Amino acid sequence: MYETILVAYDGSEYSKAGLKEACAWIKRHGGTLYLVHIIYFNEEEFLLFPEIRDKRFEHGKKLCEKAKEQILKHFGIEAQCILKEGDPAEEILREAERLDAKLIVTGTYGKKGLLKRLILGSVSTELALNSPVDVLVVKKPCEECRGEYSSILVPYDDSESSRLALKKAFRFHKEYGSSIYVCYILPRYQELMEFYITPTIKEKMILEGRKILASAENMAKEATIPIELIMDEGAPAEKIVEIAERKKIELVIIGPYAWKRTIDRKLIGSTTEKILHLINIPVLITKEEV
Repeated sequence: MYETILVAYDGSEYSKAGLKEACAWIKRHGGTLYLVHIIYFNEEEFLLFPEIRDKRFEHGKKLCEKAKEQILKHFGIEAQCILKEGDPAEEILREAERLDAKLIVTGTYGKKGLLKRLILGSVSTELALNSPVDVLVVKKPCEECRGEYSSILVPYDDSESSRLALKKAFRFHKEYGSSIYVCYILPRYQELMEFYITPTIKEKMILEGRKILASAENMAKEATIPIELIMDEGAPAEKIVEIAERKKIELVIIGPYAWKRTIDRKLIGSTTEKILHLINIPVLITKEEV
């Protein structure tokens, strides 16, 4: 499925987690592995301390060489390393296009400082937003990397994005036998809009949820793939993470939602962004048609 994988690598624990995940995949399924390390500093810093540039390139080269040695030692596979200079997200995407990479793997940060990170943005978020190919976001190193995922959760709302994610999950099932869980979270509009939900309105919301899940079920029947449907109520991101923990999910697949490029998005975030910050298992943001 992913013949060429590009890992964004900066030597942090988060990027090491992503690298470990990618290595396990390559070892099990084959393919070519690239590491890309971006040297970044602004123009003012360069003018004040021009000697830093060479030091950072040397540091990046050492990081990559050490990573390649560890990959060969623990996974028995070769990796190629690329050093680039510039904006991290932009350069990573440029290299992915040049190499025709089918998957970009990146680490992400923990739960602390969520609001600050949503305001400032992060490389992983920018890659998830702008990449034309699939992006796998990894926060925590896999305890037992197998290069496959036996259980997959797809948040579904019958949008084109969620249908794309479900189709990708179907492909995982066909190739690797993954179990698929599809969830729809009933929104609590009364909390967002401060109006009273009557029993009649609540019943209509439940019926709409069942209709949405029925759409996923029909897709699964057409593809002759078994799925388990889940409907819950609450804050979407928190509920999706809760379901993933309860069902012992190994991978969440989400479609490329049309995130708003506004200050509202950066302040409040989206369900997908919140999931990336809250969940400890890998999240695959799928961009390409199956």
